Amino acid sequence: MSLGQHNQCSTELPANKEPLYSCGLPEGAVVVTKLTRQHRQRFTQEEIQEIVRGYTEHGLTVNQLADNYSCHRTTISKALNASGVEITIRKLTADQVKEATELYQAGRSLREIAQEIKSAKTTVNEALIKAGIEMREAQRVPREAV
Repeated sequence: MSLGQHNQCSTELPANKEPLYSCGLPEGAVVVTKLTRQHRQRFTQEEIQEIVRGYTEHGLTVNQLADNYSCHRTTISKALNASGVEITIRKLTADQVKEATELYQAGRSLREIAQEIKSAKTTVNEALIKAGIEMREAQRVPREAV
């Protein structure tokens, strides 16, 4: 098959698969799927409302919500977007930048720092550069043979 050609859609599903959409949903219902290795799980309306409240009222980050619901951050982002919530890029506070600087200068990796202060690695990296911290060369750790 060359690029641009697509298979015809089939209405039949393999025996072990479930349809992506259910026809029995009320009009206007929001369905966000959460993919796992074994199966697809849908957020209930209650869970979506909890996710929205956690983000808008309690200030939880997308990453924190993803940890809480054992899913990927993009799954949470999709649920928030489908609910009309605008996702904002959160910057580090002055205290977080100070802590990140101290940890980085003590030899900790960006990944470790990001986990410690519950932020994204790229956000930590940008904040340290903006603070004038000289960045080390990345240390590549070889993967262990499986």
